[in-house]
Amino acid sequence: MYYYGGEVEQDIGKAAEYYQKAADLGNASMCYTIGNMYYSGEGVEQDYGKAAEYYQKAADLGVAQALCDLGMMYYTGEGAEQDYGRAVNYFTQAAEQEEPAAMFALGECLRLGLGLEKDAGKAAEWYRKAL
Repeated sequence: MYYYGGEVEQDIGKAAEYYQKAADLGNASMCYTIGNMYYSGEGVEQDYGKAAEYYQKAADLGVAQALCDLGMMYYTGEGAEQDYGRAVNYFTQAAEQEEPAAMFALGECLRLGLGLEKDAGKAAEWYRKAL
């Protein structure tokens, strides 16, 4: 309610406090949500390290999007040391859970030969799966 406002006055910072509490109690969805907030600096001070920490917690609890976002951090080097091999590992785990963004990212890694050997055929397969 604090995030969107309406019944109460909108307060993104207060929403972040409640998301944080739920995440710390092990709520997978809230681990991912607070990770996004730390990544973007929405309602909290931007902190890529905390974003990665909460993405990892969410990933450990089965959130495929969190695996994909961790992969993107390693792919781009934003918030983590660039490591294509680790990126591919996270993308693969998320793609195996049918996460379309990870499927596309895995296709890109295969097309460009980042983190694994170039393979246009396999790249095309992952692109098609992402649709």
